[in-house]
Amino acid sequence: MSGLVNLKQILPARWQVGRWLRQHDLTRPDPGRFRILLADLAGDDPERSHSSHLANALAEQSGLAVLQIGAGPAVTDANGRERSEVDSAAAGRELLAAHDGDVLIYGTLTRATPRMRLRFLGRYEGVAGRHGAYQMDTAELPKRFGPDFEGQLLALVAVAAAPASFSQDSKTSLVELLRPAAGKLTRLLEQPPSSMESEQLGALWHALGLAACLLGEQNDDSRWLAVAIHAHRTALQVWRRDAVLFDWAMTQNNLGHALRLQAAHESRRSAALGLLAQAGEAFERALYVFRAATAHDFISHTEANLARVEVAMSERQLAAE
Repeated sequence: MSGLVNLKQILPARWQVGRWLRQHDLTRPDPGRFRILLADLAGDDPERSHSSHLANALAEQSGLAVLQIGAGPAVTDANGRERSEVDSAAAGRELLAAHDGDVLIYGTLTRATPRMRLRFLGRYEGVAGRHGAYQMDTAELPKRFGPDFEGQLLALVAVAAAPASFSQDSKTSLVELLRPAAGKLTRLLEQPPSSMESEQLGALWHALGLAACLLGEQNDDSRWLAVAIHAHRTALQVWRRDAVLFDWAMTQNNLGHALRLQAAHESRRSAALGLLAQAGEAFERALYVFRAATAHDFISHTEANLARVEVAMSERQLAAE
């Protein structure tokens, strides 16, 4: 009997196998659902309670398959200094490829304020010809956010996932994700807490604009585009430009995109050209900020959006001749 091998001594425990399977899910979910990779938040407690809270909020949404992957891209280096977005994004893309994900969510818990700071990395971010027209990939949420704040979370997940919506099933999933996001944001913005800071309030209006614009684009519905234009303009009024300069510029880009889409629904030539002119002005305001910061990716994406406006204006002018 001494020659027999004790399998308990060489095989991993059942909980270890379960964790490995959860982190290395080899079966692709329903192709109509978006595969969301969720990394543990840096600075979370030993029980990972905040990361679990985030996972539970996402898991309840139709159209999403959530996979917790453990450690994500490092947000600080060995000396505690914050890593550059470029380095973190490169590591994030490797994780997306390894797990066949559509969106990676990672981030940190802030010590100064009771919030979680999140970064959303889409599978096709930076890929030529696949990057979406929208810009906004970060968010700050209360550490124990409730159902209403889920709207902001879902809107940014949808923005990151949108370029991965190839099939009609995935587009349907996108709409199913966006409708509750818009509803939650609308309820919250109808009666925002009196203690809410202008930065957070502006971010919520911006998120509503993103959700509404995507709904208008997916459903070819000008009513949602009108909501998007109003929401983006409200965000720009609420925010103090100098306090959130980059977010302000991204909102200008997203406003321009909504105006361009709305112009396509306008049958009157003069009204369409007016909307396109406003779109071009919004893109130019965004470019002024991005060029000053030498933010090359944002510059190229916004210039591409501006070029679409110029093409649309030329087509409208030629059609009238």
